[in-house]
Amino acid sequence: MGKNLLKNIFRLVLCCTLAASLSSCGAIKRAAVEKIHQIKVTSFHIESIQPHGLRSIDAEFTVTIDNPTVKIELSDITVSLRLGDKYLAYVTVDPITLPARQESVHHPKVNLNIGQNSSTMELMSVFLASELPSNLIVNVSAVGVGANVVKQYIDKDFTVQEIMALMK
Repeated sequence: MGKNLLKNIFRLVLCCTLAASLSSCGAIKRAAVEKIHQIKVTSFHIESIQPHGLRSIDAEFTVTIDNPTVKIELSDITVSLRLGDKYLAYVTVDPITLPARQESVHHPKVNLNIGQNSSTMELMSVFLASELPSNLIVNVSAVGVGANVVKQYIDKDFTVQEIMALMK
């Protein structure tokens, strides 16, 4: 799989994961809620790609995230990419901790497995197209710990409209 394809997929995964964690306001102090939308991915680079057969890829990224709000810890991050009822891929991401009120560099390791009834070509046709298909759903599940140190299970679906708003 090409670097552009992986970059597109993992940018989408990262944006949706951050948005899912931040939309669960129970994990974040009220005072910080206004600043949540100010969290920005300021740089994103693929460091390494290691294919495992034809259906799985491990990748490592360097991601710089500016977090003007409270400390946020995310773990057990799993993302599924669906086209209607068909699972295109499953993605797992190493835990990420965003320190409070600072820009930080992260090196998450990510694993992508192509869905059982999907193919590399199908994944490519979705994520290298000029527009995402209207029936694409991204589901994010994770455990988040915010300012009040309460673990919260996050499980959220994103539609294409929500995804496009996040990636602007």
